[in-house]
Amino acid sequence: MLFLAVICFVLAGFGVLWTVRSFATKDKTPTERADLDKAGGIIFTLVSLAVGGVALYLYASGFLAPDPGLDPSTALAQLLA
Repeated sequence: MLFLAVICFVLAGFGVLWTVRSFATKDKTPTERADLDKAGGIIFTLVSLAVGGVALYLYASGFLAPDPGLDPSTALAQLLA
């Protein structure tokens, strides 16, 4: 879960760069494509932050943590059952 959270936050960083680039381009005539590019960057950033936040919360709360007294083969068998 922590790995997923880190990946999502890195993707959110790319979303911020995408959004900044979209707003920084100097178009003489605004087009529908430019507006969609800006909205896409914002939505991508927000979704990445939301998924990363949920993954970080689940990791911190121990919601998906395995039982410490369980050996790996039993945990795998329970997971696949």
